[in-house]
Amino acid sequence: MKMRAIPAILLICGTAFAGTQAVDAITAATLNNATKIKTCVPTATSVTITWSTNHNVSAWTLTLTPTNGTPITRALTATEASSKSLIQTGLTSSTNYTIRIEQNAGSQMQGYTASAASTTFNTLAGSAPLALQAAANITETSATVSWTGGTGTSGSITVTASGGGAPVISRSITAGEFAALTLDLTGLTAGTNYTVTVNIGAETQFETFQTSAPPPLFLNVPSNINDTSVTISWTGGSGSTGSCTCTPIGGGAPIVCNMMPNDLAGKSMMITGLAPGTNYNIDVTVGTETQSSSFQTTLTVGILGSAKTHAEFSVAVSGSLVHMTVPSKSDVTVGLYSLNGSCIRSESLRASGGVAAGYIPVNSIAAGRYIVRIVTNSGIRSQSIIVQR
Repeated sequence: MKMRAIPAILLICGTAFAGTQAVDAITAATLNNATKIKTCVPTATSVTITWSTNHNVSAWTLTLTPTNGTPITRALTATEASSKSLIQTGLTSSTNYTIRIEQNAGSQMQGYTASAASTTFNTLAGSAPLALQAAANITETSATVSWTGGTGTSGSITVTASGGGAPVISRSITAGEFAALTLDLTGLTAGTNYTVTVNIGAETQFETFQTSAPPPLFLNVPSNINDTSVTISWTGGSGSTGSCTCTPIGGGAPIVCNMMPNDLAGKSMMITGLAPGTNYNIDVTVGTETQSSSFQTTLTVGILGSAKTHAEFSVAVSGSLVHMTVPSKSDVTVGLYSLNGSCIRSESLRASGGVAAGYIPVNSIAAGRYIVRIVTNSGIRSQSIIVQR
């Protein structure tokens, strides 16, 4: 068959351009409407192009020429040729490009007229540069980080405490955080300076912030006091270590208790092994802060025998006091005696309305058995008691 030169058609975003190329068995009329670019949809760095053709050509070449810069030229893949659709990436934002899609007929590429008028497109403006905002919602242990701008589909965040050392947080930014342009930081230490670094695409920004300082340590009044133990509690303060020291007032070995993690978390602990009826100074240290207070343990007094009430008098126990009530119109003398008969303490019970009443404190005497002796006009009555420590 005789080869002849006919016009070849190139469509640029819907505009036809004529050239000459030897094409076997393709008529000029066929090529005039053979290819139409249907759409070209740009982004900041890419363009999506679709086209249609009524000619069975399987090989295509794309050329994108920027107003100023190096053209991008490549052969289309079989998938792109089959689907008549392509996505070209790696473009420059806010740039004017000319599209050329050429058909290849056999081993011959169709020519096109370089001086022909061209339809162009502009890529969109790129994202603003990455700008990390000042940390917000800062508490003792958390903060919120947000940003604007930035180009990329992946990124990471690193948080480092002042003074160096390994990062306290180092992870990828999640898809949800990318969409929201914000993320939350947790597990931080109160009153600490941090540097947060955000990487998105090829851009990096950093900011510094300081977590809130905790309120100062405040020691509450000791509670649940009994003969040998006490509960202490506090508010404020920070630190991963703590201790409590109970020192007997007037001398004696102190009791030192180191706080466990659950004590620090609950801001409360129980101290045991104390001496009954004893005054203590207590020093509580959390981190670098110390607060002090004082308290007195109770003293439980036991009374021998099941009967605590006699016809002539009654004896009752309340903490470290032994209360006595004696029917009498006149004052009554009572005494606390050791088993060998030595008087340890003597008190006078004042009479009023036919009853003499009062108490003997026993918080300062040693544990053991004692005799309470009550002297009335009708005689002497006694009651054994046991002081327990």
